[in-house]
Amino acid sequence: MKALAEYVVQGWKNAAKAAFILGLLPFCGWIGAAVVALINLRKGFNEGLPVMLWAGLPSLMAWVYFGDIFSAPLLISAIVGSLVWRRTVSMFAAILSVVAVSMLVQWLVLFWSPAGLDNLRAIMEQLLEQSAAMTEVSKGVDSERFIDEMLNTSYGFSIASSALVSLFFARGWQAQLYNPGGFQEEFHNLQIPSYWCVGLMVCAAIAMQSGGLGVGVALLCAVPMLIAGIALVHSLVKRLNAPKGVLFGFYGLAFILGPSLLVPLMFMVVLDSFIDIRGRLSKS
Repeated sequence: MKALAEYVVQGWKNAAKAAFILGLLPFCGWIGAAVVALINLRKGFNEGLPVMLWAGLPSLMAWVYFGDIFSAPLLISAIVGSLVWRRTVSMFAAILSVVAVSMLVQWLVLFWSPAGLDNLRAIMEQLLEQSAAMTEVSKGVDSERFIDEMLNTSYGFSIASSALVSLFFARGWQAQLYNPGGFQEEFHNLQIPSYWCVGLMVCAAIAMQSGGLGVGVALLCAVPMLIAGIALVHSLVKRLNAPKGVLFGFYGLAFILGPSLLVPLMFMVVLDSFIDIRGRLSKS
């Protein structure tokens, strides 16, 4: 991956070629988005514009000819996040911008319902029919309603999470090339202001009560809190000189508990925003 980063920063033509080719390859679109984000982070909008245009061609073709509703939103979210990050020098601002774009895309796609969404719905219907759970679903819940709820919940979150992975890879590459250890320090220092914590939690609670599309909105509101919680855990492990096995245990617990771990993580983030846990540890 570092070799790819070294290649693309040599000039916009190299970056454009890499982003275009990666956009054509299956399951590699997020790497192409990371290439674009790296150029934006390092060189800004003007030098990144031709790379963005070339990277957008495969996504546009996939949308027009195959009804792909994932590649273009992923690329757009990563572009917006990288430009915001460069301008504000704030990881939290970049995360918020990605969440906002993903939320907007989710609303547009679900209300507009292009062919790609119909294709995705058809695939999910086939999977339900082939699974043993289909009998249970059909007894209690209408399958069409069940699929719509799944799409409402997962579509925007999938875009946001994939775009953030691309964005973090890009920032990591930038740190490897120009500021070793910089990304780790930036990630460990990620902290959400208290008023944003309260605002995100209130929005998530209101959205959950509305049901339907609101569930997806609530999940997107939780994304910054989730990332900040993970960053806090990593930071505490390093500051306390805890063994690396603690992190393995944390991720193992996350795999077992799944969404149930989100509540204690959010509590830790809110607590940190008010009393600055990391700052207190540094003083002690």
